[in-house]
Amino acid sequence: MIKSKRIESLDALRGLAALAVMLRHYTTIFSVDYDVPNNFNFEFKYGYLGVELFFLISGFVIFMTIEQVNTSKEFIIKRFVRLYPTYWLALSISTIFILLFGLPKMQFTIKDFFLNLTMIQDVVNPILHTKHIDGVYWSLAAELLFYGFILMLFQLKWLRHIKLIGLFWLLISIICIPNDISIFMLGILFNLKWSPLFFAGILFYKLWKNDEEKKKWNTHVLIALSLVCYYILTLTKVEEQTKSNIIECIATTLFFVVFYGVAYDKLNFLGKSKILLFLGKISYPLYLVHQNIGYIILFYFIHTLHFTNQLVLLIPISISILLATVIVFKFEAVYLNRLKKYLLKILK
Repeated sequence: MIKSKRIESLDALRGLAALAVMLRHYTTIFSVDYDVPNNFNFEFKYGYLGVELFFLISGFVIFMTIEQVNTSKEFIIKRFVRLYPTYWLALSISTIFILLFGLPKMQFTIKDFFLNLTMIQDVVNPILHTKHIDGVYWSLAAELLFYGFILMLFQLKWLRHIKLIGLFWLLISIICIPNDISIFMLGILFNLKWSPLFFAGILFYKLWKNDEEKKKWNTHVLIALSLVCYYILTLTKVEEQTKSNIIECIATTLFFVVFYGVAYDKLNFLGKSKILLFLGKISYPLYLVHQNIGYIILFYFIHTLHFTNQLVLLIPISISILLATVIVFKFEAVYLNRLKKYLLKILK
């Protein structure tokens, strides 16, 4: 049976991922950068793993998207409209906040701002030494590079060979990344660091799409191999102070189990939660605007107004959610569909 519908359980997972990243920033990272009262005991240290979840979701959704378009131009327009206008708005809002109320470690140059407009500043950083206006922007380049990779396969008409291509992608990754082999930045351009997550997302989509795929042993073997490759890439990297390689492996294993649940339609109950669906709907702008704006708000309440109760976290959380909601319903809902139709029409 071939299916084509919106997968609300993925929207719910997207909302949970954005919430997890935000909670890590407002607890663990903020306390490292700007100090907090001693009684601030709640931490969400592993919220950064929400990004791993985002990459799995992207593998699933982007392969679904590329199968539903007729031309490369259509794919590019749809991805551009989905990503860039909201990103530019969020970037502008964050820039204004930083210029007016910025904290130490938030300084940036005019060069940084213009390079951030491209969304690929993380790719050119080794050459141009640019800085992210907001720290969360690093993951956007990885997403764009994955889109470009899938688009290249679409243009070459190689998508039907995705399993074989994905296998080589994994093998090259576990050879190059642990041994620090980079040839003309190909490791960055082909997303070798994140290949297991993007490729696994594609495979889970294929399981979800067609019941016949569930019977193919090679799909399940490749999913298992993706997870093993993730272990190799993770356990061979230097462990950062606020992260844990072991926890990353455990959590990502659970993510794979969750995605099996999505592929077999066992997590549809997640899509019945209005709260999670709402968070999923605003997840992109929430991810983009929460970090530095939230830090500025937290710093003001803790260090200027001397709030000592950790419930103060609810203030930046609420403001970030409100700001993301306004962007979705007053900007995206009003303008983006019109822009997409206009671009598709004039570029036919």
